[in-house]
Amino acid sequence: MELKTKIFLLSIFINIVTLVFSAYCGRVFGHKEWGYTFVGVSIWTIGIVLATPSKRRTPAWYGLNKFLSYPLDTLVAFTMFLHSSGFLDFITKTVALLILVELAAHHFQKKLDKTAILVYYSGLLVLAGIFLRGYPLVQLTYIPFVVYCAMNLLQVIKRRNDNSVVGG
Repeated sequence: MELKTKIFLLSIFINIVTLVFSAYCGRVFGHKEWGYTFVGVSIWTIGIVLATPSKRRTPAWYGLNKFLSYPLDTLVAFTMFLHSSGFLDFITKTVALLILVELAAHHFQKKLDKTAILVYYSGLLVLAGIFLRGYPLVQLTYIPFVVYCAMNLLQVIKRRNDNSVVGG
């Protein structure tokens, strides 16, 4: 089994255990933090499933954009969920920030190399540590999601560079 597959399965396992545990603690103790943990881990679980590479042939830009923007999109959405005062406030802030994130991801795609990718994903982990400091289980489940996306993006970049060398 490939390392990517192992990380994917480990991440799904950790997420399911955390979801069950947070649902149980939320039901028994009734603290809203457990509800936030459940929402955050649910978002990461959906994100990692959506970030799974397709078996079908897809355009290269789609794979790059997916692996670049999904971790940041989900982090922005959950952070806005934590810090918004109402539904309309959440929607407005999230849509505005996601538009900026998508524009930045589109611009960032043009200058991809291994160092830039590692700095980008390391920055995401630092931002998650800052924004999610009160939710350690959410941070724990975010790390494999980011590592999985980074591994997939590095593989796509390597494949693209190998094709350009062979073709050129």
